[in-house]
Amino acid sequence: MSDIELDFGAITIDNCIFKGEGYKLDEGLLKQMVQFKNGPVQVIQTDIVHNEARKHLAENIGKARTSISQALRTAAKQLKIRQATIDAAAELLTIPGEDAEVAENRLLKYYERIGAEILKCSDYIDSERLIDMYFGTKAPFESVKDKKSEFPDAIALISLEKWAEEKGLKVIAVSNDGGWNNFSENSAVIKVVQSLSDAIALFLPHNKVNEIIAQIREDELLDEKNQVLEVIEREIINSLDGASIYVEACSNFYYEEDDVYATYVSHELVLDDKGLVDLKVVRIEDDIVVLQISANVTCEVTASFDFSVYDSIDRDHVGMGSNTCSTEETYNTDILISLTGDFTQGFDGLEVAEVEVLETIGSADFGEVEPDWGDHEE
Repeated sequence: MSDIELDFGAITIDNCIFKGEGYKLDEGLLKQMVQFKNGPVQVIQTDIVHNEARKHLAENIGKARTSISQALRTAAKQLKIRQATIDAAAELLTIPGEDAEVAENRLLKYYERIGAEILKCSDYIDSERLIDMYFGTKAPFESVKDKKSEFPDAIALISLEKWAEEKGLKVIAVSNDGGWNNFSENSAVIKVVQSLSDAIALFLPHNKVNEIIAQIREDELLDEKNQVLEVIEREIINSLDGASIYVEACSNFYYEEDDVYATYVSHELVLDDKGLVDLKVVRIEDDIVVLQISANVTCEVTASFDFSVYDSIDRDHVGMGSNTCSTEETYNTDILISLTGDFTQGFDGLEVAEVEVLETIGSADFGEVEPDWGDHEE
């Protein structure tokens, strides 16, 4: 690919983007940041944002460990599994190190994969400007009582701006935080972009992007029955397998739900205002193109409910039967499609290297539920 002149020489990611991507550093859009390693665009991470990401990632790791511990205790109690087996499972399902240590190592390995440099804010912070921004309620500070919480953002943004000015670069800052956006409106070197896919697209050669999109659409890659659509449907179905679904329901009885699962019904790709599949190119290299599309997925969610009422005399719950209920839900998911091959040969020269479905169903509303009285035994 020929060299191009870049409007922006660096990119940085706010913690809210990491959080929005579920801290999945080796999946989805965060994985696509690897294309910047050893390239002309510098990846910068302020130590302020790094520390925030480490804190939240450590909390997630701690919650996962707690969930595993609770699940094993429940298994031992309810399933009567031998303690030796529980201990063996616990050993298999753990990793060494404290939560913060594991989070730190995971982030540092990610930075190494994408070629990111950690920016030490103390080397670039202008304390007088910081104080002036705080008392003057200038972005990212806002006119709210807890504006002291905006200090980390202010320190990160001031330091990032100073670094960019010294390097003679302009920076794309990926963040959906309003304070970051307001700050960038008065900055000559920082531009805030709300989504990672849009940010990545800014660095791609526009002619090449337009050429690839036109070629895909002319070949009706996403409009007719073909291998790509078949793989997309299969991966959507696979993403539903084992989905953790939060059940919402109303009942006159106390209930417990169990055996909750989703079954694929259909999906529709999201279209743009021209009626064509809405797609973005998020990565281009000599032998690979990664596309992002969106789909609205319809599925049927089924759950088993056990009902009971509380007997105030016996001080115990009395079973009132059960029921298996289903409801139809629709949710939206982004999908990454990695294509390889000789793009000059059109559709016949393309192969699907990978399809990643980034989201799955998270909740289902069953409305009013009650026992199946026909199956209730006195």
